[in-house]
Amino acid sequence: MSLIAIVNPETVALTGELVREEHIKEIYNQCKGVIPDEHMPQIMVLNHPHEHYINGLIAVTLESLSYNLQLVEKRR
Repeated sequence: MSLIAIVNPETVALTGELVREEHIKEIYNQCKGVIPDEHMPQIMVLNHPHEHYINGLIAVTLESLSYNLQLVEKRR
């Protein structure tokens, strides 16, 4: 619920050995008790997150490399 309130993601992917597909409905219902419908993300179990993890790292890296440079004239 904290993640949804702070980040407002479109999708939340849960990974790990403790999370199973049958847990999603209960997690979703618990969150809906606090989070308005318009802010509720899709919640899913991601059994093999490696490719998604690598794509996220690439996206963050590329974003960090883009600079907003502005050429200005030096005054004398």
